[in-house]
Amino acid sequence: MWYSTIPLAFDLLPVLLWWFQFTFCLTAASIVAGAICERVRVFAYIGFVALMMGFVYPVISHAIWNANGWLNLFYNKVTNPTTGHIIGSFGFYGTAGSIDFAGSGVVHITGGAGALVSAVIIGPRIGRFDENGKVRPIPGHNISLIVLGGLLLWFGWFGFNPGSQLGVLSYADGGKVGSAVRGGFNKNGVPTVYSNAGQVALAAVNTLVLSASAGITTLIIARFVDKYFDCASMVNGSISDTVAVTSPCSTIPTYSALCCGVIAGWIWVFGDKLIQRLRIDDPLGAVTVHAFGGTRCVLIPGFFAKPDTVAMVYGSYDGSGGCILWLWKAARCSADGDSLRLAVCGNEYRRLLLDPQVSRPATRPAGGGNSWE
Repeated sequence: MWYSTIPLAFDLLPVLLWWFQFTFCLTAASIVAGAICERVRVFAYIGFVALMMGFVYPVISHAIWNANGWLNLFYNKVTNPTTGHIIGSFGFYGTAGSIDFAGSGVVHITGGAGALVSAVIIGPRIGRFDENGKVRPIPGHNISLIVLGGLLLWFGWFGFNPGSQLGVLSYADGGKVGSAVRGGFNKNGVPTVYSNAGQVALAAVNTLVLSASAGITTLIIARFVDKYFDCASMVNGSISDTVAVTSPCSTIPTYSALCCGVIAGWIWVFGDKLIQRLRIDDPLGAVTVHAFGGTRCVLIPGFFAKPDTVAMVYGSYDGSGGCILWLWKAARCSADGDSLRLAVCGNEYRRLLLDPQVSRPATRPAGGGNSWE
């Protein structure tokens, strides 16, 4: 696995990974509190958290993040024994896999689904809906604290997303003592230390751009829909898109993050109105922010992820990643011969095209032109 290259003294890797997953699991459980904290008993919530952290979250995180999970990007992948590059798959859905870099699906869909079920079971607050089902506004008592909380969450996401890279340096030799010499090269001139700063920086920039554009878009939409500037809605719209950038933050270009942020503003405004129309009382908008935002987030890599950035984060790219990603590639490459062959030909051509260590044939086939068997 990718984390096997992290050098740790005294074999502390299991402890590190346990703490990492514990914080993510705690985040998923705390999401539910936003939907029900005003109308649930303390011991009932403690029981729910124990059930979710002990039985629900581990199953979902294993399915997506463990190498043997049926939704993992590398589940049952077949690799070339010479290059180590992926050339095939016999996974649960063939070549499909989920790109979830920092937990949009694992953390936020899980927490958002728990919030939705809990809010439906407990029911609305007294006075939230009249006898005809019309919504009665119950605004927050202090907009300054709402904005402060939103800023704290936004700041925390710069640890949540870039930190999921688990390090700025990676060690190709496992970080063995004495193997790396000055300059990060061994005696044969082979690099032993590689920088992950590019992945960390891309995740941080996309987190900033996407959430900021979503907040501004939400504020503008709310002005025309509700006839006033709703600061609380802007905060929720921004947080909704920090959720939405959690999965693709390291695999999409920044201009795609800007586009996704504009789309997110619409999803928050009308998603929140849908929840109210269904007479579901969600005081903090946890369902719309986390369930809706997280669901959209796991789809974003299929539309916007670039093969080179996917390869940068997850290793050599074989063109797999689900039906949406394949359709996106096919749609965008109609005028590009190499890209078209990448989309419709086999994995062997993908390896030839994307692997710099594998040389292409010196001559094209006898058919000439752009044909390539």
